[in-house]
Amino acid sequence: MPPSHIRSSNYNSQLPKTLTMKLTFKDRKAPLDTKLYTDDGVALYHIHTPFLFHGTSTITKLDQRSHSYQMSNIELHALRSDSVTVGSQPVRGLSHSFTNRKVQFRGSDNYHYEWKNSSNGSMTLKSKWHSEVASYNPGNSGIFLSKRPATLRIQSQGVYIADEIVATFAYALKRWEKSNHDHHHHRGNIDLSENLN
Repeated sequence: MPPSHIRSSNYNSQLPKTLTMKLTFKDRKAPLDTKLYTDDGVALYHIHTPFLFHGTSTITKLDQRSHSYQMSNIELHALRSDSVTVGSQPVRGLSHSFTNRKVQFRGSDNYHYEWKNSSNGSMTLKSKWHSEVASYNPGNSGIFLSKRPATLRIQSQGVYIADEIVATFAYALKRWEKSNHDHHHHRGNIDLSENLN
């Protein structure tokens, strides 16, 4: 059974083991600064990112029956290891690939998981057995296709660590966004220097 800081959500603990959880992002264009809603229209998480490429992101768990509380802190660091906490506990085994397309961590269940970012903006979380545990769909704006909000779908085997999944999703996406920003900024500086020569 997960430790108490993971079992803090009444919503998570009451879900049948065969039920998946689908979370819909209120703002598709700002998945790191928006609320996530259940299929019942209940706001369950609030991801807040004042500055996308630096500083701390926080995730608030919106408990409808008692009170809301800060569930997670996410910090990116240049000179030391990044930090992601869920409750008062750091996420263990946190690492990322050189290209930032992959993020690995060890869950409170002691299993290893990996987020992988695709070129179309979608993300999948798989266990060490390569079974899909969660998936992120960025949706679309409705210009060429029907408008669809961004969603995070958690399979039944991942529901009881949903807090960790949401926190590591936000971390993986923040690291990927920062990597893209740094790459384009670096390319811009190279192009500028070439034009000056």
